[in-house]
Amino acid sequence: MAICIAVLNKEPVLHDQMAGALGTAGDKVAGWFSRSTADPAPVPAAESGRPLLVETAPAQFKPVALISDGGIFVLGSNGEVKTCSLETTAERFPVVTGLQVREVPGTMGVVLKTTVDMDVIRTVLGAPWVDQLSEINVAELPALVLFTRDGLKLKLNADGQLAQNIRRLSTVLQDLRARGWEALAVDARYKDQMVVTPSRRK
Repeated sequence: MAICIAVLNKEPVLHDQMAGALGTAGDKVAGWFSRSTADPAPVPAAESGRPLLVETAPAQFKPVALISDGGIFVLGSNGEVKTCSLETTAERFPVVTGLQVREVPGTMGVVLKTTVDMDVIRTVLGAPWVDQLSEINVAELPALVLFTRDGLKLKLNADGQLAQNIRRLSTVLQDLRARGWEALAVDARYKDQMVVTPSRRK
């Protein structure tokens, strides 16, 4: 499996095995990928010295789609490239937006301009409310903006305290529900406080 690609202004290449092949995401995202499911071509080194690759971590968390400049990237378990539609993707698992890509001249691949540490995504996908998550926006890293399927907007810092802040956030959301309230937005970027926009549950 791999990243599912549908680059803007390009005819999508559909693969029949897409539905069954979706697996789990990897440790780092930033890479050059062949559109073919065959063995990928050699991976060039990044300008920063970090390799452009996806290191997979099978069976550790759910699939995640990466959307950038009209392209849809689905991280799978083995790093192949597959193409899918937003309609198919959005209903199945969260999408990650805010990435940038550019075409690699003379190839059928793309390079992600933004390197995303997938440990951050893995941490978010480990949240108790991940099934309610629809979007993870990484455009303003280290600030993460999350959206749930019912419209809740969450802001978190993608730092060493991310897992702890997710636990705090989960506790706050549970406490609100227990009191008959729900949150419209939560800003958990601050060390000693959490800003909640509440609404009385109907």
